[in-house]
Amino acid sequence: MEERNINGNRSADERYCAAKELRYVIGNMCDVNLADLGLCEENDISDIRWLKDMWNKIKNRCLSPKSYKQAKKSFFNESLVRLLHSYDGPFFRGIKVICDDRFGKWHEIMCCREVAEVAVAAFVKLAQDGYVKAYPYAALAYMGRDNDKFEHYGLLSLGNEGCNWIGEQLGDYYSELSQYATAAKCYEMAFDSDCRSDVAYKLGVMYEEGKGVERNIERAKELYKISIAGDDSFYPENSEAYRRFVALGGGAVYDPQLFRAAEGKVGSTLSAEKLFDKGKDLVRGFIEKDPYKGYAYIKAAADMGLPDAMAEISKMYIDPIYGLDDADASRTYADRAIAKYKELAEQNDEGACLTLGDCYYRGELGCDKNIGLAWKYYKLGADLGNMHCLRYCGEICEARGDYAMAARYYQKSADKGSNMAAYALANMYAEGRGVARDRAKAIQLYQRCANDRNWTCWVEAEQKLKYIC
Repeated sequence: MEERNINGNRSADERYCAAKELRYVIGNMCDVNLADLGLCEENDISDIRWLKDMWNKIKNRCLSPKSYKQAKKSFFNESLVRLLHSYDGPFFRGIKVICDDRFGKWHEIMCCREVAEVAVAAFVKLAQDGYVKAYPYAALAYMGRDNDKFEHYGLLSLGNEGCNWIGEQLGDYYSELSQYATAAKCYEMAFDSDCRSDVAYKLGVMYEEGKGVERNIERAKELYKISIAGDDSFYPENSEAYRRFVALGGGAVYDPQLFRAAEGKVGSTLSAEKLFDKGKDLVRGFIEKDPYKGYAYIKAAADMGLPDAMAEISKMYIDPIYGLDDADASRTYADRAIAKYKELAEQNDEGACLTLGDCYYRGELGCDKNIGLAWKYYKLGADLGNMHCLRYCGEICEARGDYAMAARYYQKSADKGSNMAAYALANMYAEGRGVARDRAKAIQLYQRCANDRNWTCWVEAEQKLKYIC
């Protein structure tokens, strides 16, 4: 049986779909520390022969036509996806994507530099042959390497169905050249593509600052609002678009009447936990974004007595981005949530202990800041072995000047996997607070933190290593 490849005797449509599939797989890699996922040298992950064998076994899967949305759903919908750390060597990337779905199927995909080059070459050849759908991908292939060809294929793409998304990259390119009017036109062409949210933000900035277009603050606010509503970062209220929107006097992003209209329209057979999980996904847009429907699911879960849902709906009622502006309802759900958390804490629920500790430590859910009460609940959680409660006990002890006790709590938390605690403990070893000064131990802990980018302290750890080494 003849081996399939990216070209062969396949049609232009087949070659295009195959190249897109390869590009999708390559584009969905990220760095994760192998050790943190329980993998070690015995997996032979760095053996080039193993990589080649694995790729030969599964490359036909990579070449199957599959749209971006279908692929995204396959990888992420109700699945456990882990992209494993690669290594330096002849292969640019050696990854395993382990996807455990409801049917117990496991998928393994291996990518390398050679595969990336095949995909790029396929797009370029298709574009040279006049295959319109390949134009934007050919433009990407030349971006940063040959500006004339990038512009050529990029501009040829605009106006063709499914190709206008390259307008964002063209807009960025012309903006860097200070050709703002041309950049604005390119962004406008890309406005109705999948990159609508990003393009709306960039156009908003241009209308706010009058670059390439006539200055129009109302239009800028409208565009920022579109960007925020479509933002897929899960927390659009932290975005630059929202910051600019508020600075220009913008109010709610969503229509509060539509939230009210959505109430009660949820699946009656779902448990409170499943209602809440589905609601969060809809609000944040993990798979599908619909804040109105998400609100309805979260409220239904809250009305069923789920404390996490009560806490979330309480926040939504007073978050200006939603425009609900209902302080009384927020207070009611917050009080119910706190009461339920306290009930669970008395039953040795470590998650409830952590939440209550956070509420009193930070002044959340209507609670006044109270270090004494925060300590009480963090200590309960710490005694139950909760990693985060142990760290916060360490923080409180450190703030009180009880460095020896702080170090003990940090050590216990770090032993359970907290890199935030490991970083704090490294500082104590570096400075000799609560423990004997130990430069080697400090370096070891800093390196641990710097090597794991799943924790926010990795940047500070890298800086400390530069200083201490």
